[in-house]
Amino acid sequence: MPDTLVHIPIVLIDIEGYSRLREAAEQRTVLARLNRVLEESLKPFSGYGDPHTLFGWHGTGDGYYITMQGFSSSVAMRFAVDLEKKLTRENAQYPDFPLRLRIGLCLGDVERVGRQQLSRAYTEANRLVDHSWTRAVLQRRPEGATVLVTSALFMDDWKENGRVHGRTLAIPKLPPWQKVVFSIKHDETVTGYLRVEAALLDAIRAEPSPSLAPAATTVDLIPWLESLLDRTGSLEVRGIGSGAGRQQEAGKYPIEQLYTPLRSQGSLDAGAKRTKTAPPRDGEWMREEKQMVSLAELLPSHRQLLIEGQPGAGKTTFLKLVAAMLAKDLLGIPHPHGSWRQYHLGMQEAARHPLFLRLSELARLLAADPQPAADDRRRLLDLLVVSPNGSADPAWRSHWEGLLRRGEVILLLDGLDEVADEVLRRRVVSIVHDAVRNWSRCPLLVSSRPFGVGQMKGLNFQHVRIEPFGEEEIHTFIDRWSTALYAFAESDRPPQVAANHQQILLQAILHRPAIRLLATNPVMLTCLCVVHWNEGRLPEARARVYQAVMRWLIAARSQERTGAGYTDHFAMKAFAALALTMMQAGKGGTQAVFSTQEGSEAVHVLVQRHLPQGHDRAEQHRLGRVWLAFECLYSGIVEEVGEQRLKFWHLTFQEYLAALALAWLGDGERTGEDYWPLIRDRLEAPQWRETVALLPGTLFDEGGDLRVDRLLERVLALRGQDPTLARDAATAGIVGRLLEPMAAYQYQPSPAFNQRWQAVLTRVLELFTQAGAQQVPIQTRIEVAKALGRGGDPRLQGLNLIEVPDTGGWSLGKYLVTVAEYRAFVEQEGYREQRWWCDAGWRLRAKKGWESPGNWDDQCLHSNRPVVNVSWFEAMAYCRWLSAREQRLIRLPVEKVWAKAAGQGKYPWGDAEPSPERANFDRNVGAPTPVGLYPAGDGLQGHCDLAGNVWEWQRNPYESQEAIETPTDPAVAADDVPVWRGGGSWFGPAGNLRAASRGGGSAEFRLGNLGFRVAAAPSSMIAS
Repeated sequence: MPDTLVHIPIVLIDIEGYSRLREAAEQRTVLARLNRVLEESLKPFSGYGDPHTLFGWHGTGDGYYITMQGFSSSVAMRFAVDLEKKLTRENAQYPDFPLRLRIGLCLGDVERVGRQQLSRAYTEANRLVDHSWTRAVLQRRPEGATVLVTSALFMDDWKENGRVHGRTLAIPKLPPWQKVVFSIKHDETVTGYLRVEAALLDAIRAEPSPSLAPAATTVDLIPWLESLLDRTGSLEVRGIGSGAGRQQEAGKYPIEQLYTPLRSQGSLDAGAKRTKTAPPRDGEWMREEKQMVSLAELLPSHRQLLIEGQPGAGKTTFLKLVAAMLAKDLLGIPHPHGSWRQYHLGMQEAARHPLFLRLSELARLLAADPQPAADDRRRLLDLLVVSPNGSADPAWRSHWEGLLRRGEVILLLDGLDEVADEVLRRRVVSIVHDAVRNWSRCPLLVSSRPFGVGQMKGLNFQHVRIEPFGEEEIHTFIDRWSTALYAFAESDRPPQVAANHQQILLQAILHRPAIRLLATNPVMLTCLCVVHWNEGRLPEARARVYQAVMRWLIAARSQERTGAGYTDHFAMKAFAALALTMMQAGKGGTQAVFSTQEGSEAVHVLVQRHLPQGHDRAEQHRLGRVWLAFECLYSGIVEEVGEQRLKFWHLTFQEYLAALALAWLGDGERTGEDYWPLIRDRLEAPQWRETVALLPGTLFDEGGDLRVDRLLERVLALRGQDPTLARDAATAGIVGRLLEPMAAYQYQPSPAFNQRWQAVLTRVLELFTQAGAQQVPIQTRIEVAKALGRGGDPRLQGLNLIEVPDTGGWSLGKYLVTVAEYRAFVEQEGYREQRWWCDAGWRLRAKKGWESPGNWDDQCLHSNRPVVNVSWFEAMAYCRWLSAREQRLIRLPVEKVWAKAAGQGKYPWGDAEPSPERANFDRNVGAPTPVGLYPAGDGLQGHCDLAGNVWEWQRNPYESQEAIETPTDPAVAADDVPVWRGGGSWFGPAGNLRAASRGGGSAEFRLGNLGFRVAAAPSSMIAS
């Protein structure tokens, strides 16, 4: 099956009366006649080729499926009409046994399994062709040879085709097409179009027919809703209260009490599509690009949402919040401010039934039944049946089908990324596609990590990405955490104690960049809060934070574990072995959900060693399963997600524990004890990324500098004897990722390694030339640039100015001003010295309390990215400070200087259309990139990032394009509107990359896609 769903025309031909023929000779005669007519009808579309070979139709007993791969719906319609005409002539020659056909036209995707073709479109066509009304039309028209019927999807596609009214289509005018809602079974309907006279169709409809739906039965969903609320209505925070003096267990909190609204990007995909053909007016892009909305705000306005986020970003929590709030309303639980859904989700319409399903569980059902069902979307109902308090009663299932058909359900499908097997994931996506088409009135939300979203493209979902927590979200979460913690755990304490705890925790998290980075992830922020509560402090390094979290989760149940005959040491070892086994399982490279039998296999060796001896293998496996059940019940590090099926509480725990297990394996000193064979080929695998990044820290804690040295040497050796530039680039990216977390350990690589490492970095500077960039994918170039940034990017020495022709000697910075360059201004008291600021800017700085750019701690982790979240006043102050330092006139460029550098072409590089190799735009990377990564998109004078990456402040106001010669700064009030240029940003559509694009905004704006570059006046000009 292809990676994306490809709709192709499918024609179903059913031979009326064929199955009643008992003589083989009669059957051969009929089939021979039909094959001849088909070949004649298909010949005009097959050129010199054999029609049967080209179209590959195959028999179904009473007829054929013909898949018209590579042809349009118009061709399929023309074929059907031609076939009808040829049948009229054919039947005149055989009056004793005329061919009578029912022909169905549909669109769908086809999957080949062995020698068989599978397609849900086949099923839809069969239902339309074999429906009693379609059969009745043929019976009422004895003079007719055929009945044509189409699916609604086919008809819509046909109507949109540009040749609908052309001669080549041969549209049948009489009888006309009638839109029909066909009743199928189980209260289901399928919409199609039947070519029949309206009067005849009305007569057929009026005739009594046996009901296909089961008798109505009263179905009580209250127990199921109560079970759903129990599963989704609270957040369980594990390990609290396990430290000395912590006596209360505050494990469960109402989900709405701790939930912190999640911000998202991508809420204006429709607008982005519009701008591909009609770029927005000046300034209009700002309203699109700067908008960050909460996920809850998107619910009322978007029927289909694909929610993308990193592990722990809050995807599942958001789906659970939706399910819980709707369940409370349906159960009649009162809310002090109206309804739960309105207050927490902004949903005004009637409460729909929330259907919260884990797609990993759906994959398990599919794996047990590898053949797709006739109507695969109903596998979602199969999963519902086995959910807690579900029912196998046909009436219960039929009731849900009615709710779905009427649009009274909201589908919440969680964890597409947890389906590691590629084949199963394709089937899951196909099921989602079927649900969208057939239950179109039901809102549908799907969550996934980034690597799982690719196959969802083309399904018309509104694709949004969850933004990491910013400072505002961290403040909100810690405020709610502190309030809930003291209210539940120690309610007798005065409120001031909670406020004090909140301030101490905020300082511990926000004032340390490495910890601050972890806190952008909601799950890890929760863990940080737990560790801080239990230990009174937070470790510096990420791996040590995970270590502290695991230690406390295990210690929290030490007493119960000892009573059950286990030790904490065994538990930690077994969890690590289990995690590493699951990271290696599955065709996709990892497995998130596993059976207790698989788990007992993973820990078998440890059971032999640590649990009582003398048992046979079967008994040891039983002991392993019993231990897993114990941990599900008590520690919560693993949890049960279905009968005999388990998963780690969160995937990040699995990833850390796998890194720990690797560190325990050894470095190859002993035979069979070496982690390297397990990760050598997985260093760049997306699903292993976090485990690989955590490995150096675990190696350091388990053996010190030498073990990390050994890992780095092994990675560097992968270059081989004569490495290509691409190989060196990939190596540099991997080493950079390994070195990044080691700053918290104060680790320094060996001198011998450093010498070779610097040689690699020097060579990869070729990536920033057009010839070098063509050899290496952009994602690898980004990783290399990050590595350069961490060690001090050698490209960014000095001002890097390039003179702009026809400007009287003005020069423009080759690169945008980077975080590292701006940091010098911050650290040298730039925000505390008024002499660098104009009066309006200084007053605004004091009013806003600015001490650095917005989101500064996070920006400092990316030193060679362009600085963003700086106002026009801050950019101007930086230029004045830089002028004093360099003893020359440095200013923001006026718009005419920037425009001269951008040239006369449609884009800064010329007239060639934008591509991901020329610029960072349209969220194709998802964030600003290090400067100078797109040499194919450089301006004609060599200036980098003139299009894409970030917009750039200019010196002149929006309504006035200041003369180039003016050296003085304009007087701008806080509410004035300076201009910005720069041909769009990483967030915006391709239309904004034009060299002529410009916009304007208040001088106090600070945006995540707005930075600046500097201009230098000729030496003959003296600053006023």
